[in-house]
Amino acid sequence: MDLFRRIDILLSTLALAIAAPLAGAATLRAEVSPDTVYLGDAFTLAVTLDAAAAPASAPSIANASGCAISAPQLLNQSIRRAPIINGKRTEDVVERVSWIYAVRPETAGVLALGEASLEVDGRRLTTRIPDVKVVGPEPQPWARVALSASRAVVLLEETFDVVLDVTLARLPGDHAA
Repeated sequence: MDLFRRIDILLSTLALAIAAPLAGAATLRAEVSPDTVYLGDAFTLAVTLDAAAAPASAPSIANASGCAISAPQLLNQSIRRAPIINGKRTEDVVERVSWIYAVRPETAGVLALGEASLEVDGRRLTTRIPDVKVVGPEPQPWARVALSASRAVVLLEETFDVVLDVTLARLPGDHAA
């Protein structure tokens, strides 16, 4: 056997030894889009499980306070690749499951959801969810808006008054009418 053939066999064996444990290891990751939103707007949180079939339950989110989170939409993907290299056909199947959430922050600042965790094949997988910057309205000295109701508690079909109070200051200089 010549030297090049031995090196080829050695590299192939080494690649298989490294790839075999990695191919079966399930991983969990989280992504947000976009990473900066205005108060009142929603962003997308995607929690993705690679290299494993979908478990019975959705991932749990550590800190769901300060926001409203929708029920997840489940997305299953199975990617099959069959490359032919040097006349040899190999087949690779990648299983991917994603849970897609719509998250609407309730306060301005940085929204830190913490970690997402999921039980897969008797193992607990966790991943950090990236923080999202929530931009609130800037204070406006020329406008004030207030909403009030005539009663704090009402019965079904009982009438009550809602008052929207908008106060605007006169603009200075050339813009004053």
